[in-house]
Amino acid sequence: MAFQVENPAAGEWQVLILPGHPQGTVDSQFFVFSQQPQIDGALYAPQRKYNPGDVVPLFLQVYFDQPITGLAVSGVAHLPDGGVAPLRFDDTGNSTFGDIVPRDGLYSALFDETHGNPGTYNFEVQVESDGVSVDYPENGERLLPGESFVLDPIPPFRRNFTMSLVIGEEPIKGGGDE
Repeated sequence: MAFQVENPAAGEWQVLILPGHPQGTVDSQFFVFSQQPQIDGALYAPQRKYNPGDVVPLFLQVYFDQPITGLAVSGVAHLPDGGVAPLRFDDTGNSTFGDIVPRDGLYSALFDETHGNPGTYNFEVQVESDGVSVDYPENGERLLPGESFVLDPIPPFRRNFTMSLVIGEEPIKGGGDE
């Protein structure tokens, strides 16, 4: 069964699932999806190959029709050994985190937790807009003559971005090199 809410109200929602026949247990799964065609983004690393011990630059850009800045960004890296390392993204021009241009909407982080360990590293980043402190960068892409952008108010929203990287050589299971 599926439901679509055309104009959902902001705030906390509660859903109650009641079985048609109250005896026994009910197995169910609940999935919630939202769609805002103006909100998009990407988490990426500029190179395809990194070796254990390399510092991996990570970049995040979020769009509300064009890049936006002033977001709350947090994240973690899941290490191949099962450990977790925090990620710190910056958009204030702080070179410690690999950021060059302040408040341009390109968030940067430098991941240095490989410690010589090859394997798959999974990055999870959460982004949140409070609808108040988020803004469009002043130093963005230059407009062509006669071109303009409509700067709509940026709504509150949350998004998750994920990415996986293989650092070094990872053996292929079931292959001849095991």
